[in-house]
Amino acid sequence: MFIDEGSDLAETALQAFLEAWSENDYAAAYDLLASSSPLRQGLPRDAWIIRHQSWAEEAQPSNMRFDIVTEEDDTDTDASNSNIIVLPKATPVRNTEDTFEVFWSIEMTDASLNSTLKELPIATVVYQEIGRHWFWSRFTLVEEEGEWHIQDMFDEGKAAQRLTTEDLHQRMDVLAESVKSLAQEFGIEDIEDEGKIEDIIQKVEDEQFSFEDLLGQVQEIGWITQRAMYYSDALIKKTPDDVQVYETAVAQATTMDEWERAAAYLDLIIQRFPDKRGPALRTLATALASLASEYEEERAQHFIELVEKILRASIEADHHPAAYTMLADLLIDEEERLDEAQTLLKEAQTRATNPSEQAAVEYSFGKLAEIQDNMQEALGHFLQTIQLDERVPGAWTSLGNAQRALGQNKEAIQSYQRALETDPESLDAYVELALIYIEQNKTAEARKLLEDGLSLFPDEPELYAAFAIAEIQSGNLRNAEEYLDMAEEIDADVELVQDARLLLNQVKAQRKALRPKSKGPNQNKPKQKK
Repeated sequence: MFIDEGSDLAETALQAFLEAWSENDYAAAYDLLASSSPLRQGLPRDAWIIRHQSWAEEAQPSNMRFDIVTEEDDTDTDASNSNIIVLPKATPVRNTEDTFEVFWSIEMTDASLNSTLKELPIATVVYQEIGRHWFWSRFTLVEEEGEWHIQDMFDEGKAAQRLTTEDLHQRMDVLAESVKSLAQEFGIEDIEDEGKIEDIIQKVEDEQFSFEDLLGQVQEIGWITQRAMYYSDALIKKTPDDVQVYETAVAQATTMDEWERAAAYLDLIIQRFPDKRGPALRTLATALASLASEYEEERAQHFIELVEKILRASIEADHHPAAYTMLADLLIDEEERLDEAQTLLKEAQTRATNPSEQAAVEYSFGKLAEIQDNMQEALGHFLQTIQLDERVPGAWTSLGNAQRALGQNKEAIQSYQRALETDPESLDAYVELALIYIEQNKTAEARKLLEDGLSLFPDEPELYAAFAIAEIQSGNLRNAEEYLDMAEEIDADVELVQDARLLLNQVKAQRKALRPKSKGPNQNKPKQKK
């Protein structure tokens, strides 16, 4: 998307305002408002700052997130005429005014002073567990004395809620068609299908389209999906008894990896639709488990405990085998209460009625045996998993790990290769297969594999550590040092990173010991004649 220089500077000003506002730097935020901005509310600078500080003490805002989108033209702010669903034009033309759409959210309490801030919209949905509120705004900026300032804010989320149910469905249909059209243009409509990622990479390599164009297209699809979520919020308010609206919102949120927002919708389903309670609780547990992996230790632990609580509630709700298996997996991952995990899996085994459910139980039995260092038993369970359902995520990699631990490297190579065929984003398969190649002195194959892995996981320390080991194997210690430095910069505590550093230090010490010792300063001095 092309943005002219003025628009770019205006967006920078808006970003600065949002960042200052989110960091409670209200002096800087005020200074970024236009002199005639109604957002100043007719207050002098000090009074405006004090009002916001009072609000912040009550609301305790934190962890703001936002995404800024360039508007397509001077759209009317009246809800009935809003044309916000149209994608931005490629060449917006403005000299002294610019408009941006902002999708944003923030964690805060429901404060009594919320209504006193004109730039704070109405939340379209709230995840009560952490108090995250979602908003949809449109900001207008003007140029004053060569600098851009925020002129006004329009509450798009509130405007959407004024639309009729028919209008909302019509707009969502238009958005869905836009996503379909954009996806088909780049062949990314079936991105989850086997081999599709490789097809897209090949198209980029064949110069059918550039990688930058692909990223831009994916970004626009993301923007459209975010708009659709706000229309879903409005539909939920207008048709609270239509469970399909909630399920659509969950699907939109999970597509965007918006796990907190998905959790907010799932909470509503659990509260309002008793017959959906069991499945919704299991989906909520999955969403919260994903959230736990994104948080720092204290909050992550809170969500892990919440996941356990939710899974036990799901078991009580409908005794579905997946709930037993998921709870057992949680205990296995935490490496605690393994006896209870085994009991849960036995119960799941009696309730599993189809190959998919049975495969999930077998896979969990395999992980339990693996953590108990019973690799032969684990191997049997993983083989049974593949026979029942070879599409179980991680099963091929786990099978390869068990085979490698038992010295079955030939079989392990085949399993890791199959893992990468079925799931090209299997990090462990890249690392473990590369390490086998290195052990077999197939350094070129290892390098190629690790390069493919780094194209997908540029910030994974294990890949850099494996690359360092490959370079050590080839005698390129300088290259090994560079890769290892990158790995340690990301995370020096990873076991493979530490192993690589130990190996490099050992090889360096061996080389140093083999060097001929330099002679002392007097050893070559010619003898003096008497």
